[in-house]
Amino acid sequence: MRFAMQEGNRLGAPEEFRLGDQRDADHSAAVLDIDGQVLVSTDSALLAWDGQRFAPVERHPLIVAGLAPSSDVRVRTCGDGSVFAFNARRLLRRDPDPAQPFVELRPMDGGARGIVDVQCGDDNGRAWIGTWSGMVRFDPRAARTPPLRAAPVMERVRMDVEGGKIRWLPLKPESIEVEKFRQIRFEYASPVISTRLHYQSRLLGHERNWVDGGTEGSREFSSLAPGDYSFEARALDETGVAGPPLRYAIHVSAAWYQTGLAMFAALAWIVVLFLLLLRWRSRTLERRNHELETLVSERTEALALRSHELELANKRLSELADLDGLTGVANRRKLEFETDNAWSAARAADAHLAMLLIDVDHFKLFNDTYGHALGDERLKAIAERLSGWVGPGELLARYGGEEFVLLMPGSSIEVALERADAIRRDARHAGQEGTRSSVSIGIAERLKHKPNDAAQLFEFADLALYRAKNAGRDRIEVYTE
Repeated sequence: MRFAMQEGNRLGAPEEFRLGDQRDADHSAAVLDIDGQVLVSTDSALLAWDGQRFAPVERHPLIVAGLAPSSDVRVRTCGDGSVFAFNARRLLRRDPDPAQPFVELRPMDGGARGIVDVQCGDDNGRAWIGTWSGMVRFDPRAARTPPLRAAPVMERVRMDVEGGKIRWLPLKPESIEVEKFRQIRFEYASPVISTRLHYQSRLLGHERNWVDGGTEGSREFSSLAPGDYSFEARALDETGVAGPPLRYAIHVSAAWYQTGLAMFAALAWIVVLFLLLLRWRSRTLERRNHELETLVSERTEALALRSHELELANKRLSELADLDGLTGVANRRKLEFETDNAWSAARAADAHLAMLLIDVDHFKLFNDTYGHALGDERLKAIAERLSGWVGPGELLARYGGEEFVLLMPGSSIEVALERADAIRRDARHAGQEGTRSSVSIGIAERLKHKPNDAAQLFEFADLALYRAKNAGRDRIEVYTE
């Protein structure tokens, strides 16, 4: 619809426009203005106003950049003519010259999460970028450097020596000397959280070329000759670009029988062999005592290792007790515990505390139509989508059945509404075509609705969800008395 201003600052009658062949009433749309051209972007097409109608555009910088078609894309034009185009996950900028392409900006590389809006500052192209984590300032005159990549971090260096013993080496030595060993194992990991990293490693002094290790950050070597070695490991991102390497230097010392002192000792042994034979009986007893001590030592080490394994297993069981077995998000037990803590903290600081109660629409009908196996897959896909919208300090939990709760400490009702709208739109894309489900969301917030306790905050969100479902589903409702 287009509204024209009339005399007296009054709005005229609205004029309706058909979006070409996009007659699906369920389509959302974003209205954009780039270089004086009016565009409409839906989830299935990008259309441009030609003076009489909105016609589909087959090729446009927004399509080339991968932001369109989408109803989530937004555009901001600054005073110097530069243009920002963005959605919740990506941010691009174009210089004032319309012939220039859009260039990707990466505020996420600095630790920010989620693009909220862009506010142009002045005619010099400076702008403020609002994210879930705070504000980020952009200055086109500042030098742009590629995102920093951290080297992998050494986690464990294990050396198996003669006699079945294990030696754990220091993690950050400048250089360390080791004796003869049967096997040495390096275990390392990148501090960057990503599922697309893979590793390469090499042991200088033993090999020159990098060896691809896949996604497993470990490497083993056996029986190295005496000398100096430098182990290196690096992580490669999804584009194949390698980050800085981890380096760990070792010196393998010569075995005792390879030294001049050992050869001298062998000659001396021949001289004293006759004397040693006289003490054979006592040496036999000493050897038996030593074997007994070694056996006791090995049993003690095995017991200590077993105790460590049991401790790790107990820790893992404790973590699993807080997770929902189907979806992998927090369960109801964890939700109740964290809600009580969040409520106490918000009340002490008189701070915001928002709660989103999310229900998968028509889930019983989905189960009846496709069966419970596909229903479980549907819930897991919805939970995976929802997990992508959880900010720092927030908690996503499955409350029961097809209901999920997003607890947002420190978030106002406006922030909660914006997040809920993004979740509602995003949920439509989870699952295979033909088996997708929408969601309904109820919202309540501590400072706005003034509940007496955490239980009443949940009750307010539940009432809002009830109204959303009764109003037709696939919508958001905020609690009102």
